[in-house]
Amino acid sequence: MLFEDITNWDTTVNFNNFFILECRNWLMNQHIQLGGFDANGQLKYVEVDESYFFHWKYHRGHRRCSTWVVGLLEHGT
Repeated sequence: MLFEDITNWDTTVNFNNFFILECRNWLMNQHIQLGGFDANGQLKYVEVDESYFFHWKYHRGHRRCSTWVVGLLEHGT
């Protein structure tokens, strides 16, 4: 909200929900199973995290390229 000058919380929540659905749809269309059970019957855990990277240095307030990064990690693989 701060970086894009968005003042409406509804817009932020709607975008977040849209982003979650898009990630879910992408994962569902992949032919890779995440999580579940391994060969020994033990649960495999999956961690999901997202980060927003941007760069401000001497030109404070001047917007530069930014990137969202989403990562998934399956333990034991």
